Amino acid sequence: MTRKADLLEEADQKPAPKKQKKDGKAITVVSDGESKPDIKTLESKCMSRAETKDIQALAKENNELQATVQMNIAAMKIVSSENKELEDDNLEKSRTIQKLKDEFLLQEDEISSNRAKYKDTKAKLQDIKLKYENNLIALKDAASKQEDTEAELKDTVSQLEKSRRNEQNLQRQIRTLEDKVKGWELEAGQANHASLATVALSTHGLAAQIEDRFNRLENAMVELAKKQQAGFDAITEELSKKDNYWFGQKPCRLSNKYLLRVKDFEKINSTKDKDIAKADVKLAQNFDEIKKHMPDNAKNKVYPVCEDRGSGNK
Repeated sequence: MTRKADLLEEADQKPAPKKQKKDGKAITVVSDGESKPDIKTLESKCMSRAETKDIQALAKENNELQATVQMNIAAMKIVSSENKELEDDNLEKSRTIQKLKDEFLLQEDEISSNRAKYKDTKAKLQDIKLKYENNLIALKDAASKQEDTEAELKDTVSQLEKSRRNEQNLQRQIRTLEDKVKGWELEAGQANHASLATVALSTHGLAAQIEDRFNRLENAMVELAKKQQAGFDAITEELSKKDNYWFGQKPCRLSNKYLLRVKDFEKINSTKDKDIAKADVKLAQNFDEIKKHMPDNAKNKVYPVCEDRGSGNK
């Protein structure tokens, strides 16, 4: 309404334009006095022109706005598409980041587990190293003891060989005594013409001599048996220790030479008592045979050697 009022006021202030006629030759200007248009007509024409201009301006502005809206819509579609791509990209990146986080946590757990295993393995290795060092020391000590034991066994075998020789000598002495007893038996049988006192004294001297020899023989046998038994005990103990003891690659055993010698001495030791018992029986038989040829008063003066050697003469 304000614009219309302004237009009407402007129309009132301006003089009415002169009309010109164009007929191709001259222009006829109509003066103000010739015709004066109606105010209402002018007013309606002005308003119509103003409205037309407004409509055109509004239409142009509307077209521009529509074009701008279309451009904005297109731009918004582009932005929306870009936003969608960005959202998809962000989602993918978020998934990747989460996956990396999960892998990182898993690796952290594995590292912690491996660290614990490493500590446990390190402790076990320390224990193994300590045990190895202790075993090495024990092996060195056992090797040293084995050398000492082998030296002792060699010494024992040497002593047993010496004892064996001594025993052989004693056995020869026993056989010699048996031969002497047989000789004395023959001499006693041939000496029936001798006096009873001479026979008694000879028999008594023979018994005393045999008793002394047997005492020494028995003492030597006892001492030999003790030495042999000590040697056998030492060998048995060392065999029980060393037979199954492991030194590195194979069991440590005594050499076959020592084993054969030990077996020989065991055989000798087992037959020793039998030989002595046989000798005792033989001597007892010889004394019984001698006493048959002696008078009764001389028999009581003879010491029964094989019944109780070592208690002295009666």
